[in-house]
Amino acid sequence: MEKDMEKPILSVDQLEEMETTLNEALENSLPVTIKYHKNKRIHQVTGSIKTPKNGKITIVTSDDILFINIGEIIGVNTL
Repeated sequence: MEKDMEKPILSVDQLEEMETTLNEALENSLPVTIKYHKNKRIHQVTGSIKTPKNGKITIVTSDDILFINIGEIIGVNTL
């Protein structure tokens, strides 16, 4: 059984780096891996992101569409 995890606190530099990576991925249609904190767990998803709306990012995976609150994101990497 997994233990509950508190959401990591990100520095200003980490937040700026994530924003830059998300913008780059959007502009160049790059697939990304996003780590996010939800329900006291760390989750990871890989797919293509769509333009953020209402504080959420839409990520399209090979078999699903997820809506992730921007405030839940703790990491972003382009592939």
